[in-house]
Amino acid sequence: TVVKTRMEQTGPGVVGEGNMFRALGSIAKMEGVSGLFRGLGPTVVANAPFSALYYLFYTRTKDYLECKWGKGAAANFVSGLSAAAVATTIPHPADILRTRLQLYRSTPADITGILDKRTPSGMLTIMLREEGPGVFTRGLLPRVLKRSLQTAVVWTIYEALSYTT
Repeated sequence: TVVKTRMEQTGPGVVGEGNMFRALGSIAKMEGVSGLFRGLGPTVVANAPFSALYYLFYTRTKDYLECKWGKGAAANFVSGLSAAAVATTIPHPADILRTRLQLYRSTPADITGILDKRTPSGMLTIMLREEGPGVFTRGLLPRVLKRSLQTAVVWTIYEALSYTT
């Protein structure tokens, strides 16, 4: 995801001139092969729990709402919306850390004392020290809105189609 994140942030003409393979080569050449894996730990921590949390909250909420409202699109949509909001919010701090690590272009001068911005623990410490804990809420509302609406629509359609088969 390093290539995707950097290409989104910089636009065409900067990282690999808008070409994925050139971007891969550029990152590997400038930062070494390890640059291609920057933020892998936080990526796993941010993305893996989403599906498990989402499914847990979706099924529980859907069961509850179907008892109150009956089966249908309303129960599916509200369940999908609320489950995605919760499942997106919980791992959001790890996603912020992942993005910072992946956007950071490292050089040997990046080691400040014992803190290395190239490592998750170093970047985390620097972010907290320089920006405070509020840094981990940046972008949360747009992310929750996008992911919740998207996921709610997908699951509502899925459930509607599964009822008919």
